[in-house]
Amino acid sequence: MAAALLIGVIMFDVTLYQFNKRHNSTAVPASEGVTVSCQMKTETNIISPVIVLKTNPIDYNYAYIPEFHRYYFIDNITYGFGVWNVSLICDVLATYKTDIGAASLMVERASNTYNGTVIDGMRFTRTGGTARRTQLEGFNSSGGVYVLKILSGTGSGSIAYQMPPSDFKLFLNTMVPALEAWEPGDMAQGLINAIANPTQYITGCHWFPSAFLSGGAVSQIMVGPVFVNGLTGTSIVDISGTGQTTTNYAISKHPSANTYGEYLNLHPFSRYAVDYPPFGLIELDPTKLSGQNSIDITLLKDAYTGEGRLTITAGNSILAEVASQYGVPVPVSQTGVEMGAVVGAAAGIAEIAAGNYIAGASTLVSAAASALPTVRTVGSRGSIAGVRAAKYLYEYFANVSSLDHATQGRPLQQTKQLSTIPGYIQTATGDITATGATLQELETIRNYLMGGFFYE
Repeated sequence: MAAALLIGVIMFDVTLYQFNKRHNSTAVPASEGVTVSCQMKTETNIISPVIVLKTNPIDYNYAYIPEFHRYYFIDNITYGFGVWNVSLICDVLATYKTDIGAASLMVERASNTYNGTVIDGMRFTRTGGTARRTQLEGFNSSGGVYVLKILSGTGSGSIAYQMPPSDFKLFLNTMVPALEAWEPGDMAQGLINAIANPTQYITGCHWFPSAFLSGGAVSQIMVGPVFVNGLTGTSIVDISGTGQTTTNYAISKHPSANTYGEYLNLHPFSRYAVDYPPFGLIELDPTKLSGQNSIDITLLKDAYTGEGRLTITAGNSILAEVASQYGVPVPVSQTGVEMGAVVGAAAGIAEIAAGNYIAGASTLVSAAASALPTVRTVGSRGSIAGVRAAKYLYEYFANVSSLDHATQGRPLQQTKQLSTIPGYIQTATGDITATGATLQELETIRNYLMGGFFYE
C-alpha cells in the first residue's frame, strides 16, 4: 500500500533542523541539519508544500529544500499508511534575508539605534510624577522706592525722582509746610495757597519694589513754583527712562530623558510654568526649551507710566511676553485724597520693610486703601503685596510606562539599509524586490517589515 502512495510524486532531498527562532526573524540555521529523501504530492505548492517521508521527523521543526531555494517552518506532522506527511510553510524572511538586508527603507522603530527627538507613541504616561518648585526670588522685604513725576515750573516738563519710603515721607512733610500759614480772614494768602498748591504739580506717583538706575543726587526739588528744601543728604536721585534687568535661571530635564529619549522633555511628559507676580502664572512651551538648560527672565519697568513688561526667553526663542501694571499707583495729586493718608501709607510700607508686619498691614489697610488696590489680576494694577510676592519656577515630569527596547525598538524615523541595524526593525513601507519571490511572498514580506521583524 505504501508503494501505491509513491505514484504521482516528485522525489528530492530535504534538510531537517532542530532550530528555535522567532516567526518574524530572518535567522537561518547555523549548524548542519539532517538531509533525507522525500517526495512531494503533485497537488501541493512550493509556498506551503506537503512532503512525504519514511524517516520519522518528529524531532524537527524546520526544513530547507535546495530544489526550491526556500526555508520552511514545519507546521504539522501526520502519520498514515506507513509514511509521515509533513506540512511546511515558507519562511520568507529567512529565504529572502539577503534581499531584505540590502533594502534601504524608512525605519520607524529599531532596537539598534534611535532618534531621541522623535516622540514615542508607544510610551504612555502613568499616574503620578515628579513635581518641583524652585524659588526664583524670595519675598521682597525692602522698602522699595517711590517714583514721583513732577512739573518743575521751569518749562522743562515732567521730571521723575525716586526715593525710599522714609524720604518720601520726609518729602511730603516738607512740601506741605512750604505754603505759608493763613488766617481764615486772610483771603489773599488763602487764594495764593490754593493757586500755588504744590500737589497739583505732581503728575504721577508709583511705588516700585526696586530702584532704577541713578541719574544723580539732588538736595532740592522744585514742585511748580515751590522749592521743597531740607532734603540735603537724603538718597533722592533724578532718573529718566526705563529700568531693565535680566536674570538667568537653570531648568531641569525629565529624569528619564537620558534613558528613553529627549522627547520626554516635551509635552505631555514635561511641563514648565513661572509664577511671577503681578504678571501671573505663565506656562512655558517645552518645545522651545529643547536643548536649553536655562531661561532668561527680563523685567522692563517704565518709571513714568508704571507699566512693566516681562519677557522669558531660552536661547533665541521667546517663551512668553506679558505686560502688566508693575508700579503701584499712589494718587497724591488727585482731589479728595488726603495728604496725611499718603504719608501714613508711606510710613506703613517703611514699617513692613523693618519687619513690623502687623502694624504695617494695619496702616496700609486704614491709610492707603483708597490709593492702593488690594486685588492682583494678570495684566492689571497690582498691590504692593502682590508685587513683593516670591517668584517661582514650577516643573512637572510625568511617570512613563516601560518598554522592552530589544523587542519593541525605539523611534528612529530615518532611511537605513536594513542589514546595518540588526535587531528589531519596523519600517514605514515594506515594498522591496526579492529574486524569485512570488507575489504572495512579497506581500508576506511587506507585512512583516511594516509590522516589525528581527534582522538576525
